[in-house]
Amino acid sequence: MNKKKVLYIGGAVVAIITVLLLTYYAWPVSESRWKHATLVMKNRFSYSMKMGDRHLYFRVYNPAEGIRGMSFNPDDCQHTQLDLAYISSPFGAVKGNATLMQKDIDVEALQDSTEQIISLTMAYLEQREEAYKHQMKEMDYYDKTHFKDDDGFLEMKQLRQELNNQKATLDSLADFMEKVMQHPGKVEWCYNYNVSALYASPTGMLELACEGVDYDEDSFSCKLTDGCPDEASFISNAWFDLTDIALNPDSVNRSEIDSVHPYVGMLRLTDGSIYTGELKGVVPHGTGVCRYADNHIYQGKWNNGQPEGYGSYVAGKSWFTGVFQSNNMLDGRAFFANGDYYEGTFLNDTIPDGAGDYYYANGSIYWGTWEGGIRQGFGMFSNAEGVAMCGIWKKDEFQGERLLYSEDRVYGIDIARYQHLTRKKQPCNIAWKYLRISSLGRYTRKRIKEETVDYPVSFVFIKCTEGVTVFNSYYEEDSKQIRELGLPIGSYHFFSSMPAKEQLDWFIQHADIRKGDLPPVLDLEPTDKYIKQRWGTDEKMFQEVLYWLKGVEKHFGVKPLLYVNQGFIKHHLSKASQELQDYDLWVARYGEFKPYAHMYFWQLACDGYVSGIQDEVDINVFNGSKEHFQEYLQSLR
Repeated sequence: MNKKKVLYIGGAVVAIITVLLLTYYAWPVSESRWKHATLVMKNRFSYSMKMGDRHLYFRVYNPAEGIRGMSFNPDDCQHTQLDLAYISSPFGAVKGNATLMQKDIDVEALQDSTEQIISLTMAYLEQREEAYKHQMKEMDYYDKTHFKDDDGFLEMKQLRQELNNQKATLDSLADFMEKVMQHPGKVEWCYNYNVSALYASPTGMLELACEGVDYDEDSFSCKLTDGCPDEASFISNAWFDLTDIALNPDSVNRSEIDSVHPYVGMLRLTDGSIYTGELKGVVPHGTGVCRYADNHIYQGKWNNGQPEGYGSYVAGKSWFTGVFQSNNMLDGRAFFANGDYYEGTFLNDTIPDGAGDYYYANGSIYWGTWEGGIRQGFGMFSNAEGVAMCGIWKKDEFQGERLLYSEDRVYGIDIARYQHLTRKKQPCNIAWKYLRISSLGRYTRKRIKEETVDYPVSFVFIKCTEGVTVFNSYYEEDSKQIRELGLPIGSYHFFSSMPAKEQLDWFIQHADIRKGDLPPVLDLEPTDKYIKQRWGTDEKMFQEVLYWLKGVEKHFGVKPLLYVNQGFIKHHLSKASQELQDYDLWVARYGEFKPYAHMYFWQLACDGYVSGIQDEVDINVFNGSKEHFQEYLQSLR
C-alpha cells in the first residue's frame, strides 16, 4: 500500500474518530440520563479559631467588634448548604458549582488581623463579665424582696442558673483567649466542612459519603466514597452545564414526569426564584434549596411545593433553623447578624411570636411570650445594666409584677387628718388599740391568698407638714399613740412650689423624729402641668428637692426617703442626677402590679380599710420579708 493511501486512510479514521468524539461529548444529555445522575450536595460547615488541637467555633464576625456567637461545640455554630451536582463517571466522580462551598467569611483574610480580632473579642468578654456582676447583684435583690408564691419566682431561679451557666462559658472563653493572646502566631483560622451527597433512589433519598473534596472559584468536585448507587447513571457530556437541566414547569407534561424514576433537578420560577433539589413531577418535594429573587435562601424539606419539615432560612447575615409548615417556620432557632440568638416559635419565618427565649449579644436575656416580634404577656428579663424584671409585658414595655398578697408580708398605713373623719366627713377619733387591716382596697384587682384579709399594722407613716403653712393638727397626738403601741413611725412632708429653704425650716420646726424611727419622707407628686407652671423644668424642681433632702439629712442625721409614683419615676426621676436617684424610695402604684423600682415601701391602695379607722386608708407594704423588715429597723437604731 503506497504512502499516500495510508495517510489518506489514517486521516479519514482520525476525522471519523474526532467527529464521533465530538458528537459523543456534544450530544445533548438525555432527560433519562441526567435524572439518574443528578445529586443534591449537602455541605455542613462552620468557622473556627484553632490553636493546637482545640477549636473555638463562631457564628458571626464583624471587623469592628471581633467574633460573636462563640462555642467549643461545633453543632452550636454549624451551617448547612445545599446545591446541585452530577455524577460524572461510572466510578462515582462528582462535579458541581462552586456555590456549594461559598463562604460568607473570608477566613484566610482573618490571619493578618488575628491580634486585633483577639483584642476586640477579649474586650467584649470583659463587658459580658461586668454585665454578669450587675445581673447577679440584681438577682440577689430580687431574691431578697420576693416570695416563693410570687408569679415567676421559680422561673427567675432558672434564669439565675442560666446566667451562671453563661458565666462558666465566659470563663472558658476568656481562658482560651488569654492563651491565644500570648501566642497569636499559632492561631489558625479554619473553614470546616463535611460534604455528602443526597441521591433520589427508587426507595427514597439516600445520603452518600464523599471524599476528595476539591473546589475553586468556579467548580466543585469530589468522589462518592462507595462508588455509584446501583441504579445511578453518569454524564459524559464535557459541555454539560447544570443550568441545562432547569425545567419550566409550564412546559412539562406532568403525567410523563410523574411516571418516571424519582429524580432531582432545577426549576426556574416566574418570580425569578430558582429551586434546586428533589422533585415530584415539577413540584419541589423532598430535600432542596430555593434561592429567591430577594437573595434569601430556604434549604431543607419540601412537601408539594411548600417548605415543610426541618429546614433553614438565610436572610442576609441572619439565619433561621427549625420546623416549617405552609411556607412559614413554626418553631426553631434564629441567629441574627448582630450576634443575638432566639429560640422559640415564630410568625412569618423570622418574627418571634408565642413562647421564646431571646439571648442578646450583650448578655441580656428575655424568657417569655411574644406577639409580632415584641414582648407581650408574661416574661422575665435580665439585662447588662442589672435590671431583673419578671411579670407582665405590653407592647414591649414592662407593666409590673402580679404578686400574691398574704399574711406573710409586712403591711403598714399612712395617715393624715382625713383619718379623723367619718365616711360622712364628721370628726372622730382613731381607736388605736383595735388597728387591724381588713381590706387591701376594692377599686383595683389584687391576688390575695386568704379568703379574709386580717393583717396586723406593722408601721405607720404620718403627715407632718405641707409647703410652708400647713401643719397636721393631729400629728402630735397621733405620734404619741403610735409610739405607745410600739409601732415604727415615720413623718412626711408634702412638697410644694414654695422655696425649698422655707419648706425645710417649716418641717424641722414641727417634725418629731427620734433615733430608730422610720426615715423622714419627702412626698413629691406634682403633675406635668404643675412642674411646668411652678418650676419650668425638671432640673429646677430637682434642685429644690435636693436642697430639702440634704437639709433634712444634715439636721436629723438620717437619709430621707423620697415618695413618688411609678409614672413620676419613668418620666421624670429617670432623668435626674445620680445624686438624687441614689435616695431610697417609697413608691405609689395603685392597681394589680407592684411598682418596678428599688424601694423600701410601696403604696398599693388608697381605698383600704382598717379596724379602728372609719374612713378609707392608704395601705402600704414593706419590700421584703418579716425578717428583712426587722433587719431594716435594726439598721435605723
